[in-house]
Amino acid sequence: MAITKLPRSGIADNSINASKIEDGTIAIAEVSGTISNAKIKDGEIANAKLSNSAITIRGTSRALGTSVTIGVDVDWQSKITSDGSTVTTMVAQRGYFVDNSSAAGIVKLPTSATAGDTIKIKDYAGNFGTNVLVIQRNGHNIQGVANDGQIQTNRASLTLVYVDSTKGWLYVDEHNVADLQKPIHTEATGGTVTTSGDYKIHTFTGDGNFVVPQVGNGPTPVSGGGPNTVSYLVIAGGGGGGGHAGSNGGGGGAGGFR
Repeated sequence: MAITKLPRSGIADNSINASKIEDGTIAIAEVSGTISNAKIKDGEIANAKLSNSAITIRGTSRALGTSVTIGVDVDWQSKITSDGSTVTTMVAQRGYFVDNSSAAGIVKLPTSATAGDTIKIKDYAGNFGTNVLVIQRNGHNIQGVANDGQIQTNRASLTLVYVDSTKGWLYVDEHNVADLQKPIHTEATGGTVTTSGDYKIHTFTGDGNFVVPQVGNGPTPVSGGGPNTVSYLVIAGGGGGGGHAGSNGGGGGAGGFR
């Protein structure tokens, strides 16, 4: 005979735990009203027993009980150290620091993608210009073209967003962090220093050291920095050439501009 009712006085609070209820024996229709938290022993209902055991955040299913950082558009991963052959398959909604110090790097876009999927890439060591980063398209278009991507700009920061099958992955942000550096100018010490317009002139009339402790980061429109080259002029008296009876000696060299 089925038990249809138990008196409240017959069951003490927290006396029924998971071990006393067989899996699948209680249906929602058999529960009348609301069971308050006080009637359930802490930790006795596993996430797997809930009708929804996961939630979706930014298109990714997250199991209950796991942790995720909210408030950023991607989850940044540990640094990838490139070796010239290993291929890292990227996942949507993640960011990747790629270190190409020793070799070129290879990353691959996800096999499948839906509109809004986002991936970020950052040049970890500032040397994509020396060791290129290849982005394998993995069957998708990049910028509307069926070609792999190649990043050859130092300090590159990239954001790719999937749009549709026609354009595929688009670069919605391409940036070189060098553009954000504080403008600096070449600085030097040594000799007698004079200024002529935008130039500083170091004049040596004897022994001395020309020391450059800081090199400019280039007169780009964004950085506004100064040149990173130095010109020098060497002036010296030419020595007379030797002669012999009946002939004249030749003149010696007298410095030059570099």
